[in-house]
Amino acid sequence: MQKFIRIIIILTIQFTFNSCNDDISTGEYYLIGDSITQLWDIKSYFPSLIIHNYGVSGYKLNDLNKINSKILKNKNIIAVIGTNDIGHLNEDSIQNYTNKYVKYFKSIEAKKIYLFSILPNSYNSNSKSNNILIKKINKSIQNVIINETDNIYYIDVYPLFIKDGLADKNLFIDGLHPNDMGYQIMSQLLKKAMK
Repeated sequence: MQKFIRIIIILTIQFTFNSCNDDISTGEYYLIGDSITQLWDIKSYFPSLIIHNYGVSGYKLNDLNKINSKILKNKNIIAVIGTNDIGHLNEDSIQNYTNKYVKYFKSIEAKKIYLFSILPNSYNSNSKSNNILIKKINKSIQNVIINETDNIYYIDVYPLFIKDGLADKNLFIDGLHPNDMGYQIMSQLLKKAMK
């Protein structure tokens, strides 16, 4: 039954993306993050937008400081970051990491930030326990963002990308990076948040 519901949700998102009119006709956006960001062919989903992709494979939260904050100030930002930090975190570090995460996004003084939750993964033997940690970190970040910010739009994709404690193999090419269907879901949820 759960599998059926997940399929319906995914098909609904795909249908909605393919059938709705693109109300987002103009604008300039800065995409920042890790390899998930770098590999996202976001221009194919939003052809009329000007997109600057600053995604870099291997980037962790602290690496975002390498991007000149003057470039991002008063701009529209799309961010996917955190996957590469998970191996260095544990239950005791969730609050500290959340504070650093939110502090960074507040500090760039962007016009709007569309912030994706950290995606689950299935690339090593610790993936199930890592995904439990990712879920807790996502919840912690989401709670702070909802209560402390008004220009950050949190897009929680984690529940759609996990199945039986691991990354849904139907949405990933390698247990870490989304495939076309995965990016299509992310693009549709981004489009919804932008409206």
